[in-house]
Amino acid sequence: GRPWAQYHLGLVHIEGCRVPESDFEAVRWLRKASKQGHPGAFLFLSHHHIDGIGCALNLSEAKKCAEHAMSIHGPFTAKSCDLLLRVAAAYSPMKTVEARKEMRSILAFLVGKGMRQAQCGLAMMLRNEDKDYHNAEKLFALAALQGDVHAAHGAAVSCWDLGEYARANFWSKVFVKTKGEGMDPDRREECMEKIENIQLDLRRLRDNCGGCGAALDGKTRLYCKGCKTYCYCGR
Repeated sequence: GRPWAQYHLGLVHIEGCRVPESDFEAVRWLRKASKQGHPGAFLFLSHHHIDGIGCALNLSEAKKCAEHAMSIHGPFTAKSCDLLLRVAAAYSPMKTVEARKEMRSILAFLVGKGMRQAQCGLAMMLRNEDKDYHNAEKLFALAALQGDVHAAHGAAVSCWDLGEYARANFWSKVFVKTKGEGMDPDRREECMEKIENIQLDLRRLRDNCGGCGAALDGKTRLYCKGCKTYCYCGR
């Protein structure tokens, strides 16, 4: 009845070391260990529930197991967060209200842990589903500051949708500088095309106020009296 022995016996069945390889037997022993509070057992059970290996695919149970491992053993926080991110990704194709709500809840929790992947994921939900470009841009910016190339593109597009031309110009330059490194070739080409269109439109705005779009007069053309702000080309 020792949890550490049950846990290791589960691992032995996963690896097939001196015993027949069996995911079902592994899950059975891992469940015994988890009932006695073994954090490692919760991590492995979460993984099995996400993929439906040796047990039924159950995202709700996978989430609970990852959270239990985190609450029992602090050093497992990073691994638990990775598993929760996988749970959120598994919810992504689902379009039901419950699935979207669960995915958003997980991503919001992981954003609090500073995970850039979660910041990008939640930002995309805010931009595409809620049309909340302001908060989406904030999250994209946080992820981009951690070196996420996708986030720089997302921040540029969100700023453009907001009419924040100066910031759109800044983030589009950041994305172009990275050259979309690490992105899928088709996705990189799509993003580059969008950024090029934004930069083209920004060049057309040089003689107009970035705040209200009014034509600017004078030699300096830095300040718009209409919206009482400095224009895009003056920043």
